[in-house]
Amino acid sequence: MEIRDLAVFFDGYLDAVSRQFSTDKSLIASSSRILDSEVCIADIVSTNEYKLIRSENEDADFEREISKFLGADSKERLVFYLVEYFEWFKHYSETFSCEKLFLSGVDSPKNYLGYLLTCNEQIKVLVYVYEKTKS
Repeated sequence: MEIRDLAVFFDGYLDAVSRQFSTDKSLIASSSRILDSEVCIADIVSTNEYKLIRSENEDADFEREISKFLGADSKERLVFYLVEYFEWFKHYSETFSCEKLFLSGVDSPKNYLGYLLTCNEQIKVLVYVYEKTKS
């Protein structure tokens, strides 16, 4: 599977999971986007105030963090497959690295989760999930 195709597939599944966990009071928004010369991290997270820290055990980290973020057990079907599909980025890449995103801007969402995946040394995929309060 091509990484670009996987990013589109993952984005669709991430959207379905986000819709399932949204409520009358909060919206779970999500994105799995390829970054290129026209799209950068700041465009997606709406702030230039962020840092990236390498994640050494990204599979376990993502499973723990997304389960906590959604308030769901990682064995729940939707979450289980979300973690499984996240792991595909590593599986289908010859080289792979993962950095966790930390936002610090005033306008940054309080409840968010983000990872920058670098696949095959050149394809960068931003996985970003955040919660918005509905008005």
